[in-house]
Amino acid sequence: MCSNDTAGVSNPDTSHFESLYKQRGLSSEELRKRRRVFEVQIRKQKQENFLNSKRKLDSDEVEFTLADDCCIIPKSVLDMIKSGNFENELAGLKFLRAKIAESPEDVNCMSSLGDISMISHLTRLLIQGDEELIDDVSWILVNMFRRHEKLPFVDDVRGKVLPTFCELIRRASAKNGASLHLENSVLSQVLWSIASLAEVCVASRNFVIAEGLVQDILHIAYKNKKLVIIRHIMFLIAVLFTGIQEFTPDIVEV
Repeated sequence: MCSNDTAGVSNPDTSHFESLYKQRGLSSEELRKRRRVFEVQIRKQKQENFLNSKRKLDSDEVEFTLADDCCIIPKSVLDMIKSGNFENELAGLKFLRAKIAESPEDVNCMSSLGDISMISHLTRLLIQGDEELIDDVSWILVNMFRRHEKLPFVDDVRGKVLPTFCELIRRASAKNGASLHLENSVLSQVLWSIASLAEVCVASRNFVIAEGLVQDILHIAYKNKKLVIIRHIMFLIAVLFTGIQEFTPDIVEV
């Protein structure tokens, strides 16, 4: 395991910082103290950038009006979500989530978000698997569909969103040692998302079963005994098999 000094050198910022102070003949202890101060400053700056992004959203006068004025979202929010900058993405996602929560019955709001290709971009963010983003991304994707499953753009659930969720579960359950590590908070969110989408649409439920996801879910249950994971797995299994009359091999496994 690397020491603190060695680990610090791997960071370009701290490496540059140390090189400057080593030229001044400072001791290793003094370098460590100053490096800690420097790293705290970086964290504070990132937090300030996030807060500035949020303040910008709160005061932005450029508005993007969705169909029939169902809700108003600053165009800058959509730009921030697509910016590639973490602080901007996080602030934009939280703003969008709040707006969707305020307009739970607005079909036009949901369909317009689908029309502006937000689904594809949110799916890409989901695939990246950033723990700090995935909760908001999953919630937005699920709530764009679960209330309005009869809309034409609901095909994107089976075409983009559900395959992405299923692939994350499949990679997390891999048995060959190359499994994707997902924090329990992320894994539980993905399980909940699949169950929530499958619960409101028979076609989505059939898609999940046809993908063979039950075996992957059971494998996760065998190796992960966390209560939050088991609870979400039980919810998903119940959703997938409730009301099914015909016999399937998966039922025997369950």
